[in-house]
Amino acid sequence: MGGSLKVAHDLFQDSMVYVGDKPWHGLGTKIAASSTAKQFLEAANLDWKVSLDPAPGAKQDKKRRWSRLIISRDAVPPEKDRVALGMVTSRYEPLQNTGAFAFFDPLIASRWASYEAAGALGDGETVWVQVKLRDDMEVQAGDPINRYLLLRNRHNGEGAVSIRFTPIRVVCQNTLTFAEAKTSALANVRHSKAMPDRLLKVQAEVLKSEIEAFSARCSRIFQGMVKAKLTPLETLALLEKLCGAPPKGAPIDGLPARRTLVEERLAAQAEKDPLAGTGTAWALYNAITWAEDERARQRGQKNPEAGLNAIWFGGAADNKAAAFNVLGRVAGALMPA
Repeated sequence: MGGSLKVAHDLFQDSMVYVGDKPWHGLGTKIAASSTAKQFLEAANLDWKVSLDPAPGAKQDKKRRWSRLIISRDAVPPEKDRVALGMVTSRYEPLQNTGAFAFFDPLIASRWASYEAAGALGDGETVWVQVKLRDDMEVQAGDPINRYLLLRNRHNGEGAVSIRFTPIRVVCQNTLTFAEAKTSALANVRHSKAMPDRLLKVQAEVLKSEIEAFSARCSRIFQGMVKAKLTPLETLALLEKLCGAPPKGAPIDGLPARRTLVEERLAAQAEKDPLAGTGTAWALYNAITWAEDERARQRGQKNPEAGLNAIWFGGAADNKAAAFNVLGRVAGALMPA
């Protein structure tokens, strides 16, 4: 196998890189906006490769394909050995970190996008690359929304390569995660032999014309939310639907319960975030997105990776996507199929 394997040990939690202001979670190293993909990879400690090796006891079929393979990554200082990340079948095709960055090359070259941040979660099981798109959205005067794409690649055999649209409302730094249909990803590409060709197709056919169309639909839904007035009873019913019943007993994990935090934000929104308004679907949506991000930030004080994962890929992302879909319907601005 060309070297021994060992169990991973949270090597990458402090190695992300970013452009511009320091992220809320405090992780990472600032890098020049003009940095190349190679410089991003090196600065983020991502200039390594993954390999597939036969697992102990694995058998070969008539086409010499192994029944089980171990995914391992190169040793990274101060390690001496490669690290095992997961186990897969012969159908799995790895996407190397260089490939994840190369996916954005045409978008970067055309100046339609620019690298924003990159890093890994855990020990390299999940690698992500974020780019900022040219031109902001503006739902209402003085309330810009930066547009981002986030590519997530898993090296542990779980899940597909996903590309997500993750805009951030500048005035409060809320990540406005949302979904079409049942997924918050614009595209999911399975780790298979056809993956490189499928990624090129997504890149060529989706990530410019489709993103612009998707962004325009989202902007119309946001504008619909701004105009959609909610009565107190309607707000209460939506809180029940999206945030659960009123909490009983002590707060969970020492933090305000999700429902309580949203209600507190709604009560303070006229002062804290006047552009979100009051008594509208937009006000409720922003209270929910703020509360979900705040809960993740609080969690991130003890475990920054857990907070970041929640906002982009975990429960916080799912809850915000649900709020977008429900409140989009309330606003009468359903995304077309």
